[in-house]
Amino acid sequence: MSVNIIKENISITYFDYLPTEIILHIFDYLSSIDIIYSFFYLNRRLQNLLITQKHYIHNLQLPTTNLYFWQQILLITGSYIKSLIIVNDYLTLSLDLFPNLTSIIIKSSFDFIDGQLKLILEHKQFQKLNILKIKDGIVSKWPNNQTESDDEKILFKKVFSKENNLQVFEYLPLFTKSNCNDWTVNIYIHSLTLNLLHFKDIFIFIKYVPNLVYLNIQSLPPFSDENEEDYKWNHFITIQLKEFHLKLNEQNNSSHRCVYSAHDFNKIISTIQLFSSSLIILTLNFQNFNMNDENDLLFNGIKLENQLLKSMIKLKKFYLYAETYPKTKDIHKLLSTFQTQFWFDHNWSIGLHNDHRNTYIYSLPFHFNEFHNFIHSNQILSNNDQLLKNNMHLWYNITSLGLSMRIHKNFEDIFRFIKINMPKLSSIRFFGAKSSSNTACLVKKTIQKNHVTLNSVTTVSLECIHMEQLEEYLIYTLPNLKNLILTATELPLIDSELALIFNKRIQRLEVSQFFYVKILADISYHYFSNLKELNLTYYYTFNVEECQDRPNVIRKILENFANLRILSIYVVCCDMNYIFDVEDIFKPIIRNLDRYQIKDKYEIKCYGQYLRFVKKLLF
Repeated sequence: MSVNIIKENISITYFDYLPTEIILHIFDYLSSIDIIYSFFYLNRRLQNLLITQKHYIHNLQLPTTNLYFWQQILLITGSYIKSLIIVNDYLTLSLDLFPNLTSIIIKSSFDFIDGQLKLILEHKQFQKLNILKIKDGIVSKWPNNQTESDDEKILFKKVFSKENNLQVFEYLPLFTKSNCNDWTVNIYIHSLTLNLLHFKDIFIFIKYVPNLVYLNIQSLPPFSDENEEDYKWNHFITIQLKEFHLKLNEQNNSSHRCVYSAHDFNKIISTIQLFSSSLIILTLNFQNFNMNDENDLLFNGIKLENQLLKSMIKLKKFYLYAETYPKTKDIHKLLSTFQTQFWFDHNWSIGLHNDHRNTYIYSLPFHFNEFHNFIHSNQILSNNDQLLKNNMHLWYNITSLGLSMRIHKNFEDIFRFIKINMPKLSSIRFFGAKSSSNTACLVKKTIQKNHVTLNSVTTVSLECIHMEQLEEYLIYTLPNLKNLILTATELPLIDSELALIFNKRIQRLEVSQFFYVKILADISYHYFSNLKELNLTYYYTFNVEECQDRPNVIRKILENFANLRILSIYVVCCDMNYIFDVEDIFKPIIRNLDRYQIKDKYEIKCYGQYLRFVKKLLF
C-alpha cells in the first residue's frame, strides 16, 4: 500500500454523504486504532478530516496485529501521535515511528519481557516524555520476591534524573527495594503514583521530587512495632503538596507478622501532617484496618477532626473509605462522632454500616470505584439522611462491587437498586461460606418473569460459593458476562444449563486451586469452548502427586481448548518467608511438553513468577 496521500475516490456508499458533524459524532464512539485503520485510507475527505481533527488520532494503542499495514500508515500519521498505550509485554513497532510522542502508558497484563522496557528508556524519545505510566497487570511481583530486575534499576535511575522532562510518573508494579544511590533530584516531576511494600518507603522517593504537588500511594499500613526513627522525616520536607491519595491494604501483607498485629494510626497521622499546610484534597482508602481496642477506634469523627483535619486550613475536599475490624459494637455512637458542627460546616457527609466482621465508614457521595461489601441503602446510617434518601448519584463512581452471601439471602432487590444507581458497574464479587442455609437462588420461573439485567457487568468473581446458589442470576441477570474468576468454587456440571451458558459467554477464566484446574483439564473438549484466556495460580507445594500431575494437566488444556489464545500460570508460595525457585515448577512442565507438538502451536515465555503460552496464530 502506498504511503502517499491517496487520490480522491468516488463516493459509492451512503456513509460518504453523511455531514461532517455526524461522522465526527461516530468517531467519538471509536478508538483511535479503529478510526485510523478503518477510515484513513478510505478516501481523501476522511483522510483530510482526520488530519485536521488531530485529537482523534493523538492517542493510539500500539497495534498487535496487521503490523505491516501499521508500519506504512504510521509513516504518515505517526507524527500526530502524542500518547502511546502499550498492552503487550513487548514493543510490536519501533518508537521511531512516533517522533512527537509525549506520553507512554504501559498497560500490559504481565511484566515486560526482559530488555523491552530498557528499549523504551534508552530510546531518544524518552527524553521528550512528559508522562510515563506503568500500570499493574494480572501478575505482579510477590512480596517475598524482592529482587530488583535490571529494567527496574534502569527505570528508576532514568526517572529520577536531571536528564529527562517527566512531569507525571506512575509505577504500579509492587516496589520492594531499590538502590537509590545513583538517583538525582528531578525538579520537573509534579505527579507521583506508586505501589509500595512498606508505608515508610514514601520518603525514599519524596526527597527526589521537590516540586511534587500530587502524590498517590498504595502500601501496607504501618505497624506499631516498627522503629519510630524510620518515621522522623520532617527535617527535609519542604514540598507544597496539594493532593494526597493514600490507599492502605492489608492484602499485600508479607505475613511475617501475626495477622492481628496492630496497625499504627499515629504514624499515618504524623506523615500526612507533614503536608497539612498546603493540602487541598485528601483521600484515605483503608482496607482491613486492624484495631485491638474498640475504645480507641481511630476513624471516629472527633479524632479525625482533632488529630488530622482541623489543622488543614486549605483543605477543600476530603474522601474517606475505611474497613476496620473487629466491628464496632455501638455503631450509633460512632455515627454521633460525625454529627458535630465541624462536619456540618464542611458539608462532609458520612455513611457507615456493620457486617458480621467489619465496620465500614465512607464519604457520601461515594468517591471510590470499589466497594467491598455493599448492603442496601436502607441499612446504611448517615449524618446526612436526606442525602442518602434523595441523591441518585451517591454510588455513580462504583465499578466493582462485593456482595456477601451472609447478608443477601435474595439478590433481586439489590440488583434493582444497582440497575438504577450504579450505571458504571462492570465487576461483581460474590463471597461467603458454602452453606445450604445461605442459598440465594430463586425458582427459575420467578427469575425469568421478574429478572433484572445488569448489562454493564462483564466480570464475576466467586469465592467460596456453591455455583448453584447463583445459577439463575448468572444465566438471566448477567447476559454480558465474559470474565469469570473462581476461588474455592467448583465448576458447574458439564450437562447443566449454566455450563451451556458459560460455553457461549466466557472468554476469560481464572482458577486458583489445582484440584479445580485438574477437573477442567479432564472434562469434555466442548467445556468452555469459547475460552480465549485462562489464568491459573499454582502454589509452591511439596505434594509429590500434585507436582507430577501438573505437566500433564497443562498439556491437556493446551490440546483440548481449541480457541484458547493465552494460558498463564502464576506461582505463589503460602509461606511468604520461604524463598522458592519457580523453575522447580516450570521446568517439569516445559520438559513434558517437549515430547508433544505444543511448541509448534504456542510461543512459550517463562520469566519472573509466571509461565505463558501464547498461540502463534496471534503473531
